Amino acid sequence: QGAQPTDEIDIRSDRQTVTGPEGSHVTVFEGNVDVRVGIYRLQADKVTDYEAKSRVVAEGNVVFDQGEFQRITGSRAEWNYATKTGSFENSTGFTNQTQDGTIMYFTADRVEKISGDTIVIRNGEVTACGDDEVPKWSFKTARATIKLADRVRLKRPRLLVKGVPVFWLPYASVSIKQRDRESGFLTPTFSGSGEKGMRFSNAYYQTLGRSADITFRNDIYSKRG
Repeated sequence: QGAQPTDEIDIRSDRQTVTGPEGSHVTVFEGNVDVRVGIYRLQADKVTDYEAKSRVVAEGNVVFDQGEFQRITGSRAEWNYATKTGSFENSTGFTNQTQDGTIMYFTADRVEKISGDTIVIRNGEVTACGDDEVPKWSFKTARATIKLADRVRLKRPRLLVKGVPVFWLPYASVSIKQRDRESGFLTPTFSGSGEKGMRFSNAYYQTLGRSADITFRNDIYSKRG
């Protein structure tokens, strides 16, 4: 429906309503809607497909998967299945593994998918502590750009430890490449340290050519600072 042959769209649902002339159909799908285009999958309570524009509008319990690389959820989404771009409202999600095997999670008022491998987060929070109700650490930011298998770039982020702001940065970059040596902040860690109290550790890794590097680390202790 309106996409290139390599991007054939398949939509399944409990009910469908079709309006409009041939070639410009507007089809409303309701009930357990499942949209598939290549490695992409979009699920929602209701999806409206504007055939002539290769565009769908999804509403209610939206779940968008890009293979195993990324998931975005939301209350509403608009997605162009020809260009693979779109936007998601009231979103949560995750993106692929970092160098040490963890996964980066995010929440946001709005997520904009600007290309097949890049999203922009608006008024969001990024962390690797997805299983914690209150993340051990997180970055809050008005804007963050995540490029799959590359890095997370954050503009003027606040670093939070257990929900409490610790310090502000003009810019931060976290590598999510799985193999290559790349400069950037390492995944923060949070642990107990006996008489010193709880310990929060953060580090920045800088490559210095092909065979050298340097790591700057700071440890913050709840009882010693």
